[in-house]
Amino acid sequence: MITAGPEIKHQGSVLTRESQPADTLLLASGGTLKGCAGDEVVSVYLPGDLLDVQSLGTRRHAERVHCVTPARLHWVPIPDLERLSRRSPAFQGHLNRAVGRELLACQRWLRVYGGRTVRERIIAFLLDISERMKRLGNSSSHFLMPLRRREMASYLMTAPETYSREMGRLEADGLLVADGLEIRLRSPEHLRRMMPWANSPPRT
Repeated sequence: MITAGPEIKHQGSVLTRESQPADTLLLASGGTLKGCAGDEVVSVYLPGDLLDVQSLGTRRHAERVHCVTPARLHWVPIPDLERLSRRSPAFQGHLNRAVGRELLACQRWLRVYGGRTVRERIIAFLLDISERMKRLGNSSSHFLMPLRRREMASYLMTAPETYSREMGRLEADGLLVADGLEIRLRSPEHLRRMMPWANSPPRT
């Protein structure tokens, strides 16, 4: 059902295009990817994430997925998923939970953006990345931002200058240390206590 081995895609590769027919589901097992709708960044994918899960319902890609870094991917034919789901209720349940987690994450971000300040959006994003890095067995307080400044600003629905200014204020307040894309959170636990609404829903 899944490709025999992962396929490596180079940085900058475009994997899906909006509105094109979708006959496979992508699973990332390495690298960082972004999903775009038009000129805006709408998704950030890390290892273990299912990509563009909306295509399961519509059979058309909802976003244009790019490789931000070299990425390792598994291509899963959607018809194979459907056949296996019909034969195995246990597999169907596992698939439903996986898709549900991704959709809950999307819905959460919609709630985060509603009425929140840019500072709060940035902190929520940092906490989300912190949790995802922890689940991957990496440091939850020291990591690389998955996107560059302009892409981060697009994802957080603000201007690049505003994003840079708020990151500078967070650093001045002693909440983090930023060196290019490298981030050190002084205390993820403190950030969570500041904004309990920003806690990430589990993805695994």
